[in-house]
Amino acid sequence: MRFPRLTLAASAGTTLILALIGCSSNESAGDFSANTTIATKAAPGASSAYLVGDPDGGAYAESFLDANGDGFMLAYADDAKATVAYYRVRGGVAERMPRPASPITVSIAASSAVSLPTTALTLANAAGTYRTLVNGTQALLITIDSAGNLMGSGSGCGVTGTLNEKSVVAGAIGVTLNLTGCPIPNGQYQGFALRSPTLAPAVIKLVGQNGINSIDWLLL
Repeated sequence: MRFPRLTLAASAGTTLILALIGCSSNESAGDFSANTTIATKAAPGASSAYLVGDPDGGAYAESFLDANGDGFMLAYADDAKATVAYYRVRGGVAERMPRPASPITVSIAASSAVSLPTTALTLANAAGTYRTLVNGTQALLITIDSAGNLMGSGSGCGVTGTLNEKSVVAGAIGVTLNLTGCPIPNGQYQGFALRSPTLAPAVIKLVGQNGINSIDWLLL
């Protein structure tokens, strides 16, 4: 069975925003607190499939995993792709954010899995100036230079960060974001930046987490 691709669409001049989530493959083992068992694992690479067992109604998952089964999954409730949860994955276990009230078990419906079309993100093709929203209300202008340095500001909200090509999972590269003055919990978020034709009209997706909160921005 072929799993239908979930697509994003927006009219001209409209910025799309989702809830944010993510992980970073260069995070230390000590800051990983597993609360989820993945009974049926996704295959390495970038793929999408039905998700079973998410406590908040996540019915679909997009997974980005390396050959060791490490990486991250994004859980969605429906075709609008409003984020339900981020799963930071290591082998057969994961750290889900938001954290579940008690340990849970989820599984991937392998028969529904399809590969996700992705474009390997590099510092060169990530460079540019983009626009996004924070919590759907606060517009940010974000610039990424050819060295991977990220800066953004708007309405008192500021973000700085770096893209790290040494941290790569299924074409996504590691990102560190530092938020100040934003209408979401501020501080440092570790995650990934990824690029896929399915994001159109957005160009790049930034996902990240700080161990408690998560963010998910589409850059247009």
